[in-house]
Amino acid sequence: MGRKAHVDFRARRSLPQFLSQLKSKQASDWSQPLFAAWKILNNELALEPAKALSVILESVSAAHRCVRAQNQQLNDLEEARTHTTIRKACNRISKCINRAPALVRGHLDQAIHPLIQESVIDLEVIESIFEASRAIFDEFADIKSSRTALTAFCELRAAPFSTLGMALRREAESAIAGLAAASSATGREATASDVFATVAAVLEGDTRAGLNTLSGKLISRYVAELAEIWRRAGLKPSRAIGFLNTEYRAKFHRFSELVLRAMADNSRAERHGGDPSSRELVSDHHLRKALKTD
Repeated sequence: MGRKAHVDFRARRSLPQFLSQLKSKQASDWSQPLFAAWKILNNELALEPAKALSVILESVSAAHRCVRAQNQQLNDLEEARTHTTIRKACNRISKCINRAPALVRGHLDQAIHPLIQESVIDLEVIESIFEASRAIFDEFADIKSSRTALTAFCELRAAPFSTLGMALRREAESAIAGLAAASSATGREATASDVFATVAAVLEGDTRAGLNTLSGKLISRYVAELAEIWRRAGLKPSRAIGFLNTEYRAKFHRFSELVLRAMADNSRAERHGGDPSSRELVSDHHLRKALKTD
């Protein structure tokens, strides 16, 4: 099975309930990042407690929206990667069938034709088509085209058809049903190559392969929201980088980082190695974009 995008439970939880919990607790009982963000408002900026709490609650809501949007991007990207893998594998298998000796093509057609004539084409039928084809190629593994096809089937095992989104699966299943209907109507029997090419063609039409979860637009939008929250509270959001101390960050920068860290999923950082707490979620680039400064 391929690795799936991780969805943070904190993005799924009830935001109203979480905000209610924050209001019912002392700031010192909050998570460490949120308490640190509170201290920036209360201790360093001398914002009165009621206003500081309001800023925290609004900022948490903005961070929650950001994390939810990031998680959706991850899910969309994972599905895009899956359908791209399946599309390429099916394309390769279709070409391998066309290059295979007539004996192999005949065995494949005989195995697949009854399957696509089922009254309902569903996930079980698709998986049966894949398994039957793989078994025949395995039987003729001494042939070059079979070995290439078997490599493609390994890719299908890493990105199973079942992991596609329901809408895309239904579209592929309908396309195979349509292929079978056209075959019956014209008297031209659909080939095994046709079946795999049909699945690949459906996936070719999906346009999400260019999704980029590394885009900073979501974080810049989050920072812009926080800037407005600060201004309404009478605070001035700004960015500053220390020339002598490269670790220095402006109060607004540190606050934005802490609130987002409180709501973000650190397990994504763990998958890339290193200490998650050491990763900077909000960069100076995000601040420049959000505050529109040079």
